[in-house]
Amino acid sequence: GGNGGFAEVSGKQSLGFSGTADLRAPAGQSGTLLLDPNDLTIQDALPTTATSGGTPFSFVAATGGSTLARTDLERQLGLSNVMVKTSNSPGSDGIDGNITVDANLSWGSNALAMAAGTSIVLNKPIFAPTGSLALLANGAGTIKQAAGADLQVGGLLLGTVTGGVDLTAASNNQVARVAGSVASLDLKNATAIVVDTVANPLVVGGSIAGIAADGLVRIQTATGNLSSTSVGPISGASVSLSSASNLQLGGSVTGTADIGLQATANIVQSGGVLKSPVLLAEAPNGNVELPGPNQIGTIAGTAGTAGTFLVNNAVPLAVGTVGTRAGISAGANVTVTGSQAITIRDDISSAGGTLR
Repeated sequence: GGNGGFAEVSGKQSLGFSGTADLRAPAGQSGTLLLDPNDLTIQDALPTTATSGGTPFSFVAATGGSTLARTDLERQLGLSNVMVKTSNSPGSDGIDGNITVDANLSWGSNALAMAAGTSIVLNKPIFAPTGSLALLANGAGTIKQAAGADLQVGGLLLGTVTGGVDLTAASNNQVARVAGSVASLDLKNATAIVVDTVANPLVVGGSIAGIAADGLVRIQTATGNLSSTSVGPISGASVSLSSASNLQLGGSVTGTADIGLQATANIVQSGGVLKSPVLLAEAPNGNVELPGPNQIGTIAGTAGTAGTFLVNNAVPLAVGTVGTRAGISAGANVTVTGSQAITIRDDISSAGGTLR
């Protein structure tokens, strides 16, 4: 009636893994396999220097980089959660502790975590629409993908220290839910995405709530809504959220420098607080509804030809110029309210509605 166990395979510098470790539990959660080399490449070919390390798996410690066969990793993910961890101190012996994905990966509902001593490079697609993937880079390490290395996962957790996350090169990312604590994040998704609390049993605490960054947070969708939940706050220096459909904000958004909100359809705030010195909200075909009460210094934006624009603020607010947009315009009603002073520095226009 318990959960699955824990197994670790380590190599002083290199590790070649083939075989499986059955860590399933008939009535509980799957266990965890930890693979702990220095540099690691996940590839289609089996390790060429593999030696037996016991049953049911084998490992090799040799000079140079380590390899993990795609078939063995996928087979193991069918039996348990898997953590691949590179623990070398970057540069100490010419091995940086990177993880490179050079083979297509596919699995079901278990969790995979890649925790790199430095960087993670995704050169091939990852397909786990009901699974959870954690990508964690240490030090100045970055997380990047190549063109064609699409990420299609149910839950994506991201972690970096001083390096950024750039997931914009692939054209068909389909991440259902995302969370992370990073230096910066740039993510293009082909479909709808939700910023939420995302669980992964392999990360400290078992989950990450929302997105917290020191620098840029930029998330875009090519189709579908971009949403955040009440347990999915977003914070960064500059926050840019762009939806090909609706932008639905259920959690707080903080931009210490600025916030940019863009939607092809509607921008709707259903919870949380928008906090930034400046905010630009553009929904050229729909409504902008920001009932707050928010903490915005200066606001500008536009709604559609039949759309309304509403903002409610809890601190002094100016309607002014943000970027190239001056003032607020909408086809229908424009409502600007607040509990403190409101200053009109640029035009507010309503083609067919009223100003409040």
